[in-house]
Amino acid sequence: MTLDVSGTGRSWCVVTSDGTIVSRHFTCRDYAIMEIERLKQAKKARPRNCLCCGAEFTSEGAHNRMCMDCRKQTEGMI
Repeated sequence: MTLDVSGTGRSWCVVTSDGTIVSRHFTCRDYAIMEIERLKQAKKARPRNCLCCGAEFTSEGAHNRMCMDCRKQTEGMI
């Protein structure tokens, strides 16, 4: 799904390639651009199993494969 910013003047929003509005309206174009990044990150988040202990947790994406408990235990090891 391709996301883009649409609007003029004081009203900006995020739309899909077919023109569907997928965000609230913003008063600043930059805020709409930041919303695109937030939506992309939210799409990557999903339940995954921790590589260390196997517990299920909500991963933020490919870079996030350890639960917080295991991450805290390994802190400072590297």
